[in-house]
Amino acid sequence: MDPRHSKRGLRFALALFASAFLLFSIEPMVAKSITPLLGGTPAVWISCMLFFQALLLAGYMYVHASLGWLGARKQALVQLVLIGLPLLALPAVVDSEQVRSWNHDTNPTFSVLILLARTVGPAFAILSMSGPLLQGWFAALPPSDPSHPTKRAGRDPYVLYAASNAGSVVALAAYPFVIEPFVGLRRQFAVWHNGYFAFVVLVAMSALPLLMPRRPGDPEPAPSTPRPDETPSERRQRVRWRSRLTWAALAFVPSTYMMGVTTFITTDVAPIPLFWVLPLLLYLVTFILVFANRQLFSDAVLDRAIVIGLTLSVAASVLGGAWSTILVHLATFFFVALFCHVRLVRLRPDASELTDFFLWLSIGGALGGLLNGVVAPTFFSRAMEFPIALVLAALCRVVAKKKEPSARARLLDAVIPIGIGALLFAVLYFGEKRDLTDSPLYVLAVAIPFVLNYASRIHVPRFALGIGAILLATGLHTGAMSGLLYIDRNFFGVIRVAENKGFHVFSSGNIIHGIQFTAPERRRDPLAYYHRRGPLGDVFQAYGDRLHSVGVVGLGAGTMAAYAKPEQTWTFYEINPAVVRVAQTPSLFTYLSDAFPNNRGLRVEVGDARLRIEEAADASFSLIVLDAFSSDAVPVHLLTREAIDLYKRKLEPDGLLAFHISNRFLRLGPVMANVAGDRALHLVGKSLLSPSKELLDDGLQPSTWLVMSENAATLEPLVQRGYQEVHAKEGMRVWTDDYSDIIGAYRL
Repeated sequence: MDPRHSKRGLRFALALFASAFLLFSIEPMVAKSITPLLGGTPAVWISCMLFFQALLLAGYMYVHASLGWLGARKQALVQLVLIGLPLLALPAVVDSEQVRSWNHDTNPTFSVLILLARTVGPAFAILSMSGPLLQGWFAALPPSDPSHPTKRAGRDPYVLYAASNAGSVVALAAYPFVIEPFVGLRRQFAVWHNGYFAFVVLVAMSALPLLMPRRPGDPEPAPSTPRPDETPSERRQRVRWRSRLTWAALAFVPSTYMMGVTTFITTDVAPIPLFWVLPLLLYLVTFILVFANRQLFSDAVLDRAIVIGLTLSVAASVLGGAWSTILVHLATFFFVALFCHVRLVRLRPDASELTDFFLWLSIGGALGGLLNGVVAPTFFSRAMEFPIALVLAALCRVVAKKKEPSARARLLDAVIPIGIGALLFAVLYFGEKRDLTDSPLYVLAVAIPFVLNYASRIHVPRFALGIGAILLATGLHTGAMSGLLYIDRNFFGVIRVAENKGFHVFSSGNIIHGIQFTAPERRRDPLAYYHRRGPLGDVFQAYGDRLHSVGVVGLGAGTMAAYAKPEQTWTFYEINPAVVRVAQTPSLFTYLSDAFPNNRGLRVEVGDARLRIEEAADASFSLIVLDAFSSDAVPVHLLTREAIDLYKRKLEPDGLLAFHISNRFLRLGPVMANVAGDRALHLVGKSLLSPSKELLDDGLQPSTWLVMSENAATLEPLVQRGYQEVHAKEGMRVWTDDYSDIIGAYRL
């Protein structure tokens, strides 16, 4: 290859790598700024993804139009002006003041989108154009030797897309393990600004060959870069709408699948924020492989992997098992995305249609984000987008099938899945009704519908509809047997209230937020993590008589109100308005109505707790209880040095801070010990992790609580009840509004 051409290719590859790295490093940075202010919900990440996909679509539309109207040379001049505009207002850390005025009774998705547009919108819009733009410029470069066909064919701009996705992967992988643990958020943005300057230089260097005046005898720029396997007639053929819709569909399926599996595994299986990034990483890796022409698996292997993976994914959802379920879902998603992206590469048009191709890819991706980020939370009361994605993933195999089914086959495609779904529902229903779920015969009977559906794998629609029938049967069975009393869904997730063995149980995913006896004589007993014989019970036994004003962050079912006394005032802070509706509905839970007749002595503040607590008078609380960390996607801003300073101002002298830090994945005790030591506070804690069967039957849930005070003597009554001093972790930095390290807090 001509050395000049090699240098040009490297220059373009570096520019694409830099743009993608900047794009996918600003995503977690901004999400980290916003997420804690909205309760740590995965929906913030989904909203961010929707915003980035929408801007990506807008950028691709601009590139497609501008290159077509202006040509590469004039467009390069315009672009060099545009890339300099964000330098006037580069992104900065999102300030809590920017969400103070939000209406928390409505879906915050659109507020998040507006906030993102105001903060990172301009820079992200420019970066989002870079992929197709730089590839379009590269395709328009004059060939170094037009008489040599291999040199012309070797200059395939699509290969550069692999470099772009490599930058994305490196950024996403580096952020949680390299950037976040060592660099504060404000410093991250400062370094990002320097990276943007470097990106501007790389783009200018890439544009230089296009802007240089042509000398007599220079070859004309190549209008297109043909694929070696295309015939001249195929190259002359214009891209048709059917092709465009196919590109969009093949981009839509992995996009909605990625967001669906992210929501599923971070809500219903293991709510770990790190898992927000893993599906996106796998998604980008498939792009790298296919656009770098790395065919790891044959078509037959990919097809078989999808069939087996989807079968196991649905079976894992039915039978349970958290970690195995996560691995199965991620592996299946990887193969589905790889299958779709392999097909996209094979169907890609001539390089003269490159911008059209990437435009329709971005349309498909944006539609996936729209479904998961806006349509599903608005119109579905349950997380239906993930089952839909599984069925669509099974249907996408039809792209590789050429045989047209007969009328009889079409009829069987509808009848057989109905039979499979009915069979599974009958097995699940009667197996549970007759208490046979532990029997080997029951497991064998459950497996039969899966085997029957797997046997129909060569009939793509039949297999896909069979997947849908199995999921529908499972959902109907769960609804019929769960004793469901209430279900609601909003930006913050799906919440449920069900009746089970004499209790009302309030849950979100697999996290319990409250339990209450249905028997009238026991309905004022605090249960779950708030049981009188648990660590929180010790707090109210020791200090109940001296408390006159209590603030609680996290309402749940309102269970803590069982400790309220007539002369006390209680203020609950809750970010999710749906939770407030549940706690204030006596047919579901009566803790609030029993403790506060006519709401006397009760205030419920909806919104971010830290912002609302700032509005309270100084020295107005005897006790502040923070109960917002059990869902694993913790609102970090409630645990920082600045947050503790705020709580101290709002507490009376010798007031108490209590933290509920029960968490399956994060060790928050050392984090709080670090902050307490930094602010000269004393900290004690107590865990009840292995309660007796008697206590479990009485509604107690294992829990860990910490209590903090300025005065060690104030904590002595708790020490006498088994609380112990909590020690900081050596070498751990104090969490602040600017710095936190979630990875460092994981239980290893």
